[in-house]
Amino acid sequence: MRKIVLIFVFLLFIPAYFYLIKYSEGWTNRSIVGSIADGQPHQELVTRSYTVERVIDGDTIKLTNGEEVQLFGSLINSNAKKWDVSDWFNSSELTLKDLKGKVVLVRWWTAPHCPYCSNSALALNEFYEQYHDEGLEVIGFYHHKSKGTVDIEKVKEYSKNLNFKFPIAVDYEWKTLKDWWLNGSETSWTSVTFLIDKNGIIRHIHPGGQYVKGDKDYTDLKSAIELLLKEQFK
Repeated sequence: MRKIVLIFVFLLFIPAYFYLIKYSEGWTNRSIVGSIADGQPHQELVTRSYTVERVIDGDTIKLTNGEEVQLFGSLINSNAKKWDVSDWFNSSELTLKDLKGKVVLVRWWTAPHCPYCSNSALALNEFYEQYHDEGLEVIGFYHHKSKGTVDIEKVKEYSKNLNFKFPIAVDYEWKTLKDWWLNGSETSWTSVTFLIDKNGIIRHIHPGGQYVKGDKDYTDLKSAIELLLKEQFK
């Protein structure tokens, strides 16, 4: 009798196991976003790594496990929307219209419990110091995750601790973050970076997490900045 029960449980377990594997892979694959090249191992927002077999088009890639993955390619080469933020400091209020002719890097950040934000701060400060005079504007949008309401003086303190000297504004209720990113992307990351060219077109997206000098994400972002700075304003 005991053997029969064990066999029955085992037979039930097998389809459940494969269902969970399939579900897990589906969730993981939908979370793969970013700039991906053919044959390049990619591990972003995932706990396991897949290799891209080929890029089908701007929005779809095929993985070596046979899965096809939708990306956020539709955002690339689209016009950046107006932002709805307030309480600017380190600058007067800015709009994208004010910044036409400049390359604009927009990074969402929070504090004090965001290691990805603090780890990326060095790169943001470096980009601002190195390229600002060449036409790069770095902008940080604070999105509140802590308990209680936003304390703008605390936000200024967090910004000072991270040595941010570039313009900062508060994205209350994540209005712009949702409009630009979360409402159109299957991702749990909120620390996204958009790189916008001199004509207001989104050209590069880092989907969240950190970029640190020496890693590929840092190198890709820096290369994209340098490329866009060389382009002509139309």
